[in-house]
Amino acid sequence: MFRISSTSTSTLISQFPVLQESALQVSDVPADQAHRVIAGFTICNDVSVRDWQFRSPTMMMGKGFDTHGPLGPWIVTPDEIGDPHELAIRCYVNGEKRQDTNTKHMIFDCFQQIAHLTTAFTLESPRTLNRAMAIGVGLHDGANGNTLSDVVTNDAIVLAQSA
Repeated sequence: MFRISSTSTSTLISQFPVLQESALQVSDVPADQAHRVIAGFTICNDVSVRDWQFRSPTMMMGKGFDTHGPLGPWIVTPDEIGDPHELAIRCYVNGEKRQDTNTKHMIFDCFQQIAHLTTAFTLESPRTLNRAMAIGVGLHDGANGNTLSDVVTNDAIVLAQSA
């Protein structure tokens, strides 16, 4: 076993839909029905080792380390958050705010993402899906260079709840 070292890491927060266990296998789910297969939502520290990522033809090498992508610690049910596309999310590194955005700015709408993915392949539960962020990412904000001793914290806030 060898240790990978890098001074070019970054982290960001991302919202993850979690598929229902009762929906063991889903395919061909229309976007207007996708909410039915979501058990809840959690957050993820989407950690990237940028120098490894850029030496590879795909992003996976820089995102696929065993310790990358920690989830949670909680799963929140859809009825607790209302619209999953209207949540404030923030990421801090050593107490410094590195990301402050809203899930409406994510690249993929979670319902459209499920519909799109299930046209090509079957999703099996339990499964989480990464909803990539469009803004506030470590790659473009000049805040690369996280270290093993950095403390990363995330939060997600419900902005509006329907009664």
